[in-house]
Parts: sequence; C-alpha cells; structure tokens
Amino acid sequence: MPPTATGSGWRTNCSPGSGGKPDPGWRTESETTGERARAVGDGFLGTGGWHDRRTANLLDGGAPFYRAYRCADDKHMAVGCIEPQFFAAFLRILGLDDDPDFGAQHDRASWPAMHRRLEEVFAAKPRDEWAELFTGTDACTTPVLSLHEAPQHPHNTSRSTYRAIDGVVQPMPAPRFGSTATAPPEPRPAPRPGQDTRNVLTDAGLSEQDIEDLINTGTATQA
Repeated sequence: MPPTATGSGWRTNCSPGSGGKPDPGWRTESETTGERARAVGDGFLGTGGWHDRRTANLLDGGAPFYRAYRCADDKHMAVGCIEPQFFAAFLRILGLDDDPDFGAQHDRASWPAMHRRLEEVFAAKPRDEWAELFTGTDACTTPVLSLHEAPQHPHNTSRSTYRAIDGVVQPMPAPRFGSTATAPPEPRPAPRPGQDTRNVLTDAGLSEQDIEDLINTGTATQA
C-alpha cells in the first residue's frame, strides 16, 4: 500500500482546518489492505479464539457463511454474512430459512452440514445467475471476479477503483478523501525486475564498489 494512503494522507486531509473528509469504500479499500487479515488473526489469537489449523476459524473458510462456493460454471460466489441479520437474508434468498441445519449459525458442530448443503445449492446455478439474485440485498454475497473482470465492474468504474498507469491497470490508494482535500499522489508504474537495485543497495549502506561486484558476479541484477 502506498504510505501516503494511510499515513501522510490522513494527516494532510484530516488535519484541523483542511476541510478534508474520508470517503470510505469497502471494495476500494479491500484492493490494497490485505495485510489486515494478519491483524485480525492476531486479534483472535490474543483472545484465545484462534484454532491453529486450516479452515478451523471464522475467517479462514471454516465458517460456512464466510467462504467461497463453486457454481455450475466453475466460477465462484463469495459469502461473508457473519452478522445474524445478513445471514438471515442470505438464507431467505437461498430458500433455506426453515432448514433445521441452519438454525444455529455459530454452532461449530453444525458447520460441516451447512457447508455441504451450501456446496450443493451453489453448484446448481452459474455465478452470474447467483449474482443477479443477490444484487441489491443485505446478504453480503457477491461474485468472485477475475483480474480482468474486476476493473470493469460497475461499482469499481463509478469509484475509479482502478486506473491504467502506463498501460498497467492498478488499484488506486485507499481510503479516499473528499474533493476539498489534497488527493494522494498517483501510483508509479510497476517497476521492472531489477530496476531499483542500485538505489535499494545504496540505501542499505553498500558502497558503489560492493554494488558493482554483486552485479558483475550475477548476485544482483540491475535492469
């Protein structure tokens, strides 16, 4: 994540008298804040709520209401209805609101049965058909988009979540700020492998001769 997005961006745009205001967006911020997953895991670990194995926790695919499901066309839908009201909306759309297997959302003993049933349900329709059913609802269920599809999604285009920089499509910094605030700098194009080798090694304290030796021996590469 560009440091200006969360560091100097907040200081500049939210300082007294600046007139700036945050313009948050879950989808926009999710493009550049993957490191939050580690922070959430540390939080569960610190409170004794972490199970140290795969798909055994609330947010790692263990919960049937927080994971992705394969559809009839081998594409996927992402489900994230943790809160009870969102889970209830999710079940209503699927026609499972009276299914006894889904009566206790957070009963871990029921999760395997829920998971198996949801796999069967989602496998019955293609992704885009499911996406249409869930659009405009509070069920927190959305299509998993490919890298080519995501920049073209109407929500992303309306918020300019992505932009082509020198021909390379990149997610824009988040969070956003209002029009009265100073915009964060535009990201640079993705560097070529080895493009910044000399600068990085110089910053690390190596002499010019040491850098030349590393490059000449093939230990380091300068593009």
